[in-house]
Amino acid sequence: MAFAQAQNSTYLTSLSQALNASGLTQLAAVAAGINNTAIGQRLLSALPTKNWTIFAPNDTACMLLPLWRRCQY
Repeated sequence: MAFAQAQNSTYLTSLSQALNASGLTQLAAVAAGINNTAIGQRLLSALPTKNWTIFAPNDTACMLLPLWRRCQY
C-alpha cells in the first residue's frame, strides 16, 4: 500500500492544487483522505489514465448536506 500511496503522491498534489484553485477545497480533502485506502489508491491511479467525468460538488454544496453526509473524509 505504501508504494501506491507514493505513486499517487505527485498526481494527488497536482489534483489537490487544481481542486483548491477551483474552490473545491472539500473535494481536495476527500481526495487526500481516500489515498489512505486501497480502493482510493486504485481510483486515484485510474484518473490520469484517460478522460473521466466526475461529479465535483463545490464547498457550498457540501455544506448544505446534513452533517453526517458532508463531503469530508
